[in-house]
Amino acid sequence: MAEVDLETVTKVYPGDIKAVNNLSLTIRDKEFLVLVGPSGCGKSTTLRMVAGLESITAGVIRIDGRVVNDVPPRDRDVAMVLQNYALYPHMTAYRNLAFGLQLRGVPRDEIDRRICQVASMLGIADLLDRKPRALSGGQRQRVALGRAIVRRPKVFLFDEPLSNLDAGLRAEMRAELRKLHLKLATTTIYVTHDQEEAMTLGERVAVMKDGVVQQCAGPLEVYERPANRFVAGFIGTPSMNFLEGRVFVEDGHLYFDEGSRKLRLPGRFKAALGDRVGQRLVLGLRPENISISAEGRFAGEENTLDATLSVVELLGDRMDLHVFTPAHEQLVCRVDARRGLTNGMRLTLHLDMHRVHVFEPGAEGVNIGLSCAGEQASAA
Repeated sequence: MAEVDLETVTKVYPGDIKAVNNLSLTIRDKEFLVLVGPSGCGKSTTLRMVAGLESITAGVIRIDGRVVNDVPPRDRDVAMVLQNYALYPHMTAYRNLAFGLQLRGVPRDEIDRRICQVASMLGIADLLDRKPRALSGGQRQRVALGRAIVRRPKVFLFDEPLSNLDAGLRAEMRAELRKLHLKLATTTIYVTHDQEEAMTLGERVAVMKDGVVQQCAGPLEVYERPANRFVAGFIGTPSMNFLEGRVFVEDGHLYFDEGSRKLRLPGRFKAALGDRVGQRLVLGLRPENISISAEGRFAGEENTLDATLSVVELLGDRMDLHVFTPAHEQLVCRVDARRGLTNGMRLTLHLDMHRVHVFEPGAEGVNIGLSCAGEQASAA
């Protein structure tokens, strides 16, 4: 296995288009790291630079301690699985699995042994004599995975491999990929724009925007302690709610004025926001931390907002309510589905202020209260 180290890596395309900007990131030995972000953020370019399919403009890439900037792809000992599978249409599944090994001069009996082992692992042993056109999308994906696995590379590279599958198959293949990683323990870099994939697969998640890693941490930390407003809005479905307003002090307590109601902030924010009184800031609150009833952890909560229900999205045992307040056009809260609600109803929103975030203004505004998030977790 191998550690992959990217040191101040930059990729600039003609026209001064900076796809990746001064990226430094270490993927630990045997780790499953996910690069996630919107289209055009530089995640696939980063993967292709590790594979050697793209040259780097500046910086250093090391695989297993060896600088590979000028090493051709075939000599980097990495295996890449692409979105479109890239299977040879005129070859059977067996020959697709064997082709790379044959080029490397692996003996025939060793090829047979490896393919038998991998085919059994992936559940495709009875498909080896079929050509790609006779395989379903999920079966093709398994063959593409098998082709990478039989090579026994130091590093696996996945470039949105599940995006062509339907929702059911994606969920199934996510579970299979996780099992495979636990079994093979191979260093893996996985690229996706789907934050659900990122959260379920990654041991660490690196969130990218405009060629820059905004945050790299464990999935739960990225969700509960987003470094900035972009990460907070990108990770999580539905997205985090953002309320613009001002911070002020009254009777020794810190409040956030969101335009229609003053919301009392927890005491843990005093140190972080003490010198920002009167400034325009952004309050962030996830949908599950807003309720339409004062029950459970919302019981006795003094912070409420008046709202009007505009859209109900039923999601089985829960539903997402799209509401608007006198000061904000749309907020989303997630509640139990067994409630009789209709569009246009007046509601009282109860906010769990122990789980709020406060950001600086702007699309990438810094999470001001991040330093006291440990206190937040303890309080919860």
